[in-house]
Amino acid sequence: QGGSLRNGCSAVVPYGEHVLKHPAVAEGMKADFVLQIGAPLISSEIGKIVSECVSGGGAHVLVHPHHPSERADPYFTVTHRVSSEAGTFLKAVQDRLEDTGLAKDTLMSDLAPLILLGRALGEKMPGIIHQASSHITQGCSESSVLTEPQVVLAISEV
Repeated sequence: QGGSLRNGCSAVVPYGEHVLKHPAVAEGMKADFVLQIGAPLISSEIGKIVSECVSGGGAHVLVHPHHPSERADPYFTVTHRVSSEAGTFLKAVQDRLEDTGLAKDTLMSDLAPLILLGRALGEKMPGIIHQASSHITQGCSESSVLTEPQVVLAISEV
């Protein structure tokens, strides 16, 4: 999730990295196909899902313009590569779906409920992070100590 997508795209799960770290979600998320649009992956949790998918016999498809000097697949998990700009690829997929008669309302993802959960968490997450961090830093003598979640929160709000 890039910074510009995180706040402006309805298909992105807000605080998805935190949601994916929850044991119930992590155990229940078993992908057999991963479509990665753009590179590189910036989420360690998504990286784990991709690795588990490929090691279990699944496919990892990367849609990204190929540049020989770029390390778009540092963990060598990509099983199929489409060298294309994301917009061009998505427009071609949309045109194909329309040509085959698939209505856009019929396409659904098992991840859709996570988007609503992420939006609800989005409103409460800053308070949760500050409350949890204040417990962690209570014994610290320095008043300017920030925990990793506080730093990530501050960066995501920029």
